[in-house]
Amino acid sequence: MTKKLIQVGNSKALILSKDLIGLLGLENDAVDVTVQDGALVVRRASKPDVQTAMRAAGKKYEKALKQLAE
Repeated sequence: MTKKLIQVGNSKALILSKDLIGLLGLENDAVDVTVQDGALVVRRASKPDVQTAMRAAGKKYEKALKQLAE
Protein backbone atom coordinates (compact mmCIF):
# COMPACT_ATOMS: atom_id res chain seq x y z
CA MET A 1 0.00 0.00 0.00
CA THR A 2 1.49 3.32 -1.05
CA LYS A 3 0.45 6.52 0.73
CA LYS A 4 1.35 10.11 -0.05
CA LEU A 5 2.36 12.69 2.53
CA ILE A 6 0.30 15.87 2.51
CA GLN A 7 1.24 19.37 3.64
CA VAL A 8 -0.35 20.50 6.93
CA GLY A 9 1.02 23.88 7.95
CA ASN A 10 4.79 23.52 8.27
CA SER A 11 4.53 19.76 8.69
CA LYS A 12 3.69 16.71 6.63
CA ALA A 13 0.83 14.32 7.46
CA LEU A 14 0.13 10.72 6.60
CA ILE A 15 -3.56 9.86 6.32
CA LEU A 16 -4.42 6.34 7.46
CA SER A 17 -7.54 4.79 5.97
CA LYS A 18 -10.36 3.47 8.12
CA ASP A 19 -9.46 -0.07 7.04
CA LEU A 20 -5.84 0.36 8.12
CA ILE A 21 -6.90 1.88 11.44
CA GLY A 22 -9.16 -1.15 11.93
CA LEU A 23 -6.31 -3.56 11.22
CA LEU A 24 -4.22 -1.78 13.86
CA GLY A 25 -7.09 -1.94 16.34
CA LEU A 26 -7.07 1.83 16.82
CA GLU A 27 -9.84 4.39 17.08
CA ASN A 28 -9.08 7.66 18.84
CA ASP A 29 -6.15 6.13 20.69
CA ALA A 30 -2.82 7.80 21.30
CA VAL A 31 0.00 6.13 19.38
CA ASP A 32 3.73 5.68 19.85
CA VAL A 33 5.68 6.43 16.68
CA THR A 34 9.25 5.19 16.30
CA VAL A 35 11.73 4.50 13.53
CA GLN A 36 13.28 1.03 13.35
CA ASP A 37 15.71 0.06 10.62
CA GLY A 38 14.49 2.92 8.43
CA ALA A 39 10.80 2.00 8.86
CA LEU A 40 8.14 4.08 10.57
CA VAL A 41 6.50 1.98 13.28
CA VAL A 42 3.11 3.00 14.72
CA ARG A 43 1.77 1.26 17.83
CA ARG A 44 -1.03 1.95 20.27
CA ALA A 45 0.52 3.91 23.12
CA SER A 46 1.09 1.83 26.20
CA LYS A 47 -0.95 2.81 29.21
CA PRO A 48 1.21 4.31 31.91
CA ASP A 49 1.73 2.29 35.05
CA VAL A 50 0.09 4.54 37.65
CA GLN A 51 2.01 3.11 40.62
CA THR A 52 5.36 3.61 38.90
CA ALA A 53 4.40 7.15 37.90
CA MET A 54 3.30 7.97 41.46
CA ARG A 55 6.54 6.64 42.93
CA ALA A 56 8.57 8.71 40.46
CA ALA A 57 6.54 11.83 41.24
CA GLY A 58 6.89 11.16 44.97
CA LYS A 59 10.67 11.00 44.66
CA LYS A 60 10.85 14.05 42.42
CA TYR A 61 8.57 16.20 44.58
CA GLU A 62 9.32 14.65 47.99
CA LYS A 63 10.44 17.92 49.60
CA ALA A 64 7.45 19.91 48.31
CA LEU A 65 5.00 17.17 49.35
CA LYS A 66 6.45 17.09 52.88
CA GLN A 67 6.06 20.87 53.12
CA LEU A 68 2.45 20.64 51.96
CA ALA A 69 1.71 17.96 54.55
CA GLU A 70 2.89 20.19 57.42
